[in-house]
Amino acid sequence: MKRFFYSSDTCWIKEDIVPRFFTVWCAKEAFVKYTGRGIDDSFSMFKVIPEGAFYGCDGVFYNVVPFSEDYCLCICSDVSAEIETEFAELL
Repeated sequence: MKRFFYSSDTCWIKEDIVPRFFTVWCAKEAFVKYTGRGIDDSFSMFKVIPEGAFYGCDGVFYNVVPFSEDYCLCICSDVSAEIETEFAELL
């Protein structure tokens, strides 16, 4: 985790590894897409978990969208939002 995550993100993840790992990874991917940076050597140099809570930092919000028990969907934006979704059942 040291290779990809900031230290505060790693501490938060360790409290409940499987779901939190994917939530943080998804948020980091959303952030680099939001900023246009891409996944590079600086991927571990920014945090998404400030003060031990998941909500966003540095003026950026990570809006985790209720999607499915086994999947994570995150939208990064400059505003916090309640996002509702409607998905058709997949066959």
